[in-house]
Amino acid sequence: MCGGYSDMLMKIDYLQRRGGKLRYRRRIPEDIRPYFGGRAEIVQSLGLNAGDEAKAIALIKRIDRDISVQFLEAARAAHRKEDPAVLAKLAEEWAIANKFLGVDRSGLENPYDPKGPSNYDTWLDGTIHAAEQKIGTERELDLSDLSLEDQYRIETVKSGKRVTAPLTIETAIETYATMRHAGELPKAESAAFSQLREWLGKSSTRYLSELSRSMAREFLGHLANARQQRAGTIRRRLNSLRALWSFSIDHYELTFANPWARLEVPVATELKPVEERLPFNAAHWDKIDTLLMQASGDIRDVLLLLKFTGCRPLEIAGLAVDDVVRMDGLTCLRIRKNEFRRIKNRESDRLVPLVDPQAVSVIERRLGETGSLFPETLHGTSNLSARLNHAIRKAGIPQSSRLTAYSIRHSVTEALRVAGAPDHHMKAILGHADATTTARYGAGGVDVSDLARSLQMAQAHLGKVPLHIYEAEELLDVDATPI
Repeated sequence: MCGGYSDMLMKIDYLQRRGGKLRYRRRIPEDIRPYFGGRAEIVQSLGLNAGDEAKAIALIKRIDRDISVQFLEAARAAHRKEDPAVLAKLAEEWAIANKFLGVDRSGLENPYDPKGPSNYDTWLDGTIHAAEQKIGTERELDLSDLSLEDQYRIETVKSGKRVTAPLTIETAIETYATMRHAGELPKAESAAFSQLREWLGKSSTRYLSELSRSMAREFLGHLANARQQRAGTIRRRLNSLRALWSFSIDHYELTFANPWARLEVPVATELKPVEERLPFNAAHWDKIDTLLMQASGDIRDVLLLLKFTGCRPLEIAGLAVDDVVRMDGLTCLRIRKNEFRRIKNRESDRLVPLVDPQAVSVIERRLGETGSLFPETLHGTSNLSARLNHAIRKAGIPQSSRLTAYSIRHSVTEALRVAGAPDHHMKAILGHADATTTARYGAGGVDVSDLARSLQMAQAHLGKVPLHIYEAEELLDVDATPI
């Protein structure tokens, strides 16, 4: 067969045509096959016939998302079986449960015959015999012939205590997330750990004990200089890492000192001025509107929705199908925590009405997707920001750290203010924290129809900002030179 059908088959990952039927097929990595009964691949019928490839796309995405989660959990389980600190902890728990360690060590004695084999002796003999059967009679058995798990068990009983073993940073993070946060790290801690991983890169540093105090200082300097982070951000990173090491040292009964303890944020960052983003002016908006008219695709749609809602970029890119609701005859976006992204704070949970037909059209067109309205590649802040900023730069927005895709949100904020929108409307639309006003729909009595009117009026005021707030290089040629 040739033409469009063949091309479509090639573009859909994990889609297989067999006997006129469509099915999902994905190979299982060799190292995790034991967790899938030794199978080499996963095959699942889609219940569709050849020719229904368009319908298969959504089904495959949903199945593959579940399979990917299973693969990740299996990989973590395989990793845990090789982690020295985890093996040491499991060996201790095994020894205590079998009364080979702890207050009750009766498993080391034979209650009926003082000279007879104990339960531990019986276990050890069986373990050695099984290993001997495996290697044959060509050579004498060595401790290294036993599994790592059995090696740690033997050493634990022999020493009468948990074996001192290094703890990997990855296992420490996983355990910390599970024990402290039910498996889901808060945004600040997730960012801190990700940036530490990135900084360590391909270095040989793998274990918690290998990260020295001087390395910790160097990492803080990296955040200040290479990443240009301000003091408040670095302090949050430092607190997260200090908490991870402190928890791990206590939980795994480690003996080294916390390298993050009593460290201070680099002094230079305390003096670094706060560089606020600016709203776009009218000339900037001419460039962006041209982009929105001429372009198509995911990035264009995100930018358009940002313009008509004032939302944060990830609040849009992380929308789920279930986040689109009808209220008071309006199509609204429910900004809330979902499986694709978190929200900044409690006040960010809100309803934002869509006031422009273009925005409604984008949403209606994307409701045919399964799960998320936008692809997974846009669910990370760094990649999303990079792609949005690349798009506006290509559209002609000057290169400036004060003029980014996030400036759209500042533009809407300024337009709402210029249009005379009530303060509680602005807080309800933008999701700003406010200790005295409960501005969210359903809690503060703000009707979405009222919010829609404020947003509609604001659209006419986008770009109405004084030019003196910009540096010369932030203005376009059509702008007047600022006074």
